[in-house]
Amino acid sequence: MTNYTMKTSEMKRNIVTFFQPMIEALPIDKKRFVADTTFGILKSKSLIVSEIARNLENDTSQTGNFKRLNRHLKTFNEYHILQAYHRQATKVIGNAPIFLVDDSDIQKPYGKVFEDLGRVRDGSAKNKNTWGNGYNVAQIVALTEHTHQPFPIAHQIYSQKEREHKSENYYTNQNIDIALSALTSDQKATFVCDRGYDDKKQMQFIQERDAHFVIRAATRRKYLIQGEKLTKAEVEARYKGRYKHQIQFQGDYYQREVMLSSCQCELLESTLGTVTLVVVFGVSEKPMLLITNKLVSTKEDIVSIFNMYFLRWRIEEYFRVIKNVYGFEHMRVQTLKRMNTLSWLLQFAMGYQAWFIELQHNNILFDKIIIEAKSYKKSVSIWLYQVSSGISKVLSYARTNLHELFGLTRSLRNSMQLQLF
Repeated sequence: MTNYTMKTSEMKRNIVTFFQPMIEALPIDKKRFVADTTFGILKSKSLIVSEIARNLENDTSQTGNFKRLNRHLKTFNEYHILQAYHRQATKVIGNAPIFLVDDSDIQKPYGKVFEDLGRVRDGSAKNKNTWGNGYNVAQIVALTEHTHQPFPIAHQIYSQKEREHKSENYYTNQNIDIALSALTSDQKATFVCDRGYDDKKQMQFIQERDAHFVIRAATRRKYLIQGEKLTKAEVEARYKGRYKHQIQFQGDYYQREVMLSSCQCELLESTLGTVTLVVVFGVSEKPMLLITNKLVSTKEDIVSIFNMYFLRWRIEEYFRVIKNVYGFEHMRVQTLKRMNTLSWLLQFAMGYQAWFIELQHNNILFDKIIIEAKSYKKSVSIWLYQVSSGISKVLSYARTNLHELFGLTRSLRNSMQLQLF
């Protein structure tokens, strides 16, 4: 017979271990807000405030919980705990962290009263030119050092209709600065981007901050190699695959051999100086080029650059998790401030899960959570699906919230009693 009381207690203590250093400097009402919201998100797997309120284990009515959470969403400043959150991240991302940069969207096809609702391209539609009502999302996640789970680092929901809107690059660069501020002096970051970020100004921005980049090159770009201007097709024809490398998709279910080459080049009309091109054959029908400012001199260096880019798909999987599991697009708060605050609280909950997987992997509590998820796959690359389901199942048996473990329980006030004798 499963002892859910003990399992639930272990799970709650583990959550408190992660969040306690983050909220210890907050006022007590803000501590309760963060504790309740993250507990409700993990338990309900929802970003609908009424669902979060319904899953709180306290003596307050659902209406009272809803009003309290909604009030704090308007006033809470998530950046007050961001530095402490990043300290938790540095424990699991290693000394050479990989930051994955990408953007997404929130579709609101029937929305009419949402603040500054704009027009965005639907990234999940089969037709890439499908547009609809919604918001843009700029995102950076780090990969944990050993299990390579996506750990959200920087995040922003924005709209082109905002009065203070600037540009997509502005939000991307803002996130890059936030990500770099999370690092210690002995950590050297590498930013990995798809071809949508193939921009000399973007590369210059990263290089000026003493960081590395690995960016997939766009088809249109030309390169200066040994005094010659070459197109992408000409580079691919000249630098055939020199090294063989085996890659795996979906664990051990699918394997493929790729061919890799590299060369030094300069980008036209750029002040970057010499960069390295890594030419990749075999991943897709057409070869691809990766541009990096990292030093490349051996086969191992070339393979390392390719492997960094090959891990880029994990940020796309991260977007699928928050949309399909937690209903990221189903938020019903109407203002951008509330939307960003609620979204940041989801980021904190996802960061906790990445931290939990990295530190608890193959430990007793982790194994219990995976068992509760009832997954038919025994080994996967991204554990967030199973862990989110397992945590939600275990917390569904909770009869108390996290207040007592956080030391947030209200003491009973001594009542004033009239004494006649």
